[in-house]
Amino acid sequence: MLSAIRLLLFPFSVLYGLVIRLRHFLFDTGVFKSESFSVPVICVGNIALGGAGKTPQTEYLVRLLQPHYKVAILSRGYGRQTRGYICATPQSTAADIGDEPMQYLQKFPGVTVAVSERRAPGLRLLASSHDVVILDDAYQHRAVRPGYSLLLFDHNTLRRKQFLLPSGNLRDVFSARRRADLMVVTKLPGPPSGAEKQLFEAVLEPRPGQKIYYSGIWYAPPVSLLEEHASPLRLDAGGHALLLTGIANPLPLKSALRQRGWQIKHLAFKDHHPFDRKDLENIIEEYKTLPTDKKVVLTTEKDAQRLLDESLRDLLLNLPVYYIPIETAFFDEGESGFDLEILNYVKSAARDRRLH
Repeated sequence: MLSAIRLLLFPFSVLYGLVIRLRHFLFDTGVFKSESFSVPVICVGNIALGGAGKTPQTEYLVRLLQPHYKVAILSRGYGRQTRGYICATPQSTAADIGDEPMQYLQKFPGVTVAVSERRAPGLRLLASSHDVVILDDAYQHRAVRPGYSLLLFDHNTLRRKQFLLPSGNLRDVFSARRRADLMVVTKLPGPPSGAEKQLFEAVLEPRPGQKIYYSGIWYAPPVSLLEEHASPLRLDAGGHALLLTGIANPLPLKSALRQRGWQIKHLAFKDHHPFDRKDLENIIEEYKTLPTDKKVVLTTEKDAQRLLDESLRDLLLNLPVYYIPIETAFFDEGESGFDLEILNYVKSAARDRRLH
């Protein structure tokens, strides 16, 4: 059935591909203008729908750069209920700036977090007062020419044939990968074997000098959503859990929890879903159906930003909700090589900026 639907949609994918290729051609030939900036600009992106790990990769870059530079993150702010350029403040909410920028704001109080649908005007406002700007999910935003681009691929997407929307999940032509300075194969369950590396390299066909790094996801101990002094919860504690997700791809988290002994009942919402009181009432009812007293609600750190809306607080007070932070972890000594690539770029770009 799926193949039949894909076949029916394939002509639309061909048309979509023609439009995308024409757009790239117009940017490449200068008909459409791309703006460059003297400030070092690092773009983190992907070319497929679904979570490739852009948020933990962006956080990795912040942890790497913040000790040495004044860092800003500029995002589109998906799921927010506002428009235009907004520089986040301690009073900002997920409704104001989006869940991912809200997560950055909570984690990195010394970093400027801003949102703007149009990245170039946002960059103009940030450039003079920052040493480096990270563009979150901006690979297709060609009105800006970043100084350095990271392109992420969930390893699972590289193991099957790729199709453009709407018959597949590619939102950009696969050849667009050649613009990236560096590619990262993400969400691997462990270090890739030699055969796996050969497979990924055969699919990605990196151009000379274009490096590929390999990473996985590290799950941190769960953190209580509201109760700062709640009983600690080990990730491998096991038991019954209502898993609450509103992200693009919850399957890796679901699998990781089951491997650690959790009996999961999963409530899946669409990506960036704005939780309301009716949702919370349904969640509470589902939680009550779990068959034991040893039970919790588990969610992602991104979903936690939307659950922390003040209008939901009274419903959450007596519900044991924990979110699970995640981090990017590189394999095969890739961390040192990756770090060096990024630091060398920023150092070189910063030096050029001073000279000009």
